Amino acid sequence: MVDVNVKTVRLTAGAHLAPADGVCTMELCSMLAGERFSDRPHCACPLLAAFARGYNDALDDVRRQELTTLALILVGSRTDDAAWRRERAGRLFAHAATMPPLVGRPSRWRAHGLTGQLAQAGARSAQAVRRDAAAHDRTLALLRELAEPSRTGAGVPDAPPSQAPAAAALGLS
Repeated sequence: MVDVNVKTVRLTAGAHLAPADGVCTMELCSMLAGERFSDRPHCACPLLAAFARGYNDALDDVRRQELTTLALILVGSRTDDAAWRRERAGRLFAHAATMPPLVGRPSRWRAHGLTGQLAQAGARSAQAVRRDAAAHDRTLALLRELAEPSRTGAGVPDAPPSQAPAAAALGLS
């Protein structure tokens, strides 16, 4: 296990082989949880983690440093509640769809499956922050809300939200 201080760690974009090479938000999450160093920690919801990876990688260096608290929040966010996972995905896509329109193709991400689409949604959200600084606060607030471990999924619709319209709205399909 590597000692980590969230007050002094410097977050960087991309995946890294070891902490000495750099640390992204989700790699920091794995370290805080005492897991093997990875950008896909078992303790975190894979949907929130995918969005956070895209957000981390497309965010500017200054705002990226504010994601250390997000790493703490995502520890323990994994759930077996299928309805809550559907709600998380739907709300992340809906959030990204509200971001200011982008000029050209949003990023280098390629959308493969649900987690790829969520990474793309995270990247789009981060790119929108360049034109709307308040979007960063809204994104972090949503991630904090969705990561709540005490959430039971009450009020979640029976049918999962359709991801095709959300993906299409983001230019992913």
